Amino acid sequence: MSRANVKKCKKALAYVSQLHHDGCVVACFAMLAGVSYETAFKFCFPNLHFDDPYPREMSMLELARALRKFGIKTIKTTKISKHRNKPFVISFDWKSGDGGHCVVWCPISKRFLDPGYPKTLRNDIYLRAWHFAIRTMTESEALVIV
Repeated sequence: MSRANVKKCKKALAYVSQLHHDGCVVACFAMLAGVSYETAFKFCFPNLHFDDPYPREMSMLELARALRKFGIKTIKTTKISKHRNKPFVISFDWKSGDGGHCVVWCPISKRFLDPGYPKTLRNDIYLRAWHFAIRTMTESEALVIV
């Protein structure tokens, strides 16, 4: 999918699975940029070989910078309800304490694309996890494609 198509989002985003344990941000980048996970990894970590141990989890700020460098502009928000017609990424910590995660919203298919689970959970589960993170002031934010 070209960068222009992501902004207009006229067709559904292609699902990309994370290939590293902490690779959800790289997979979200790949879905938004319309590239493979391997290409996204090389773009996000240009000095690393794909088979090297995964260096570290990427932050949402690093994702925003990588998308901007790729030519995709984003805005940070905590109010996603008014952006349901645009692709966005939400990050959150699971209530179970199993760490952070991020998923992509596809406005065409009207569902979240979860790079860790090909059969995604119901939309309300992701939204509840995200809203819980906002209420408890844990690391949680959304990046909307503009």
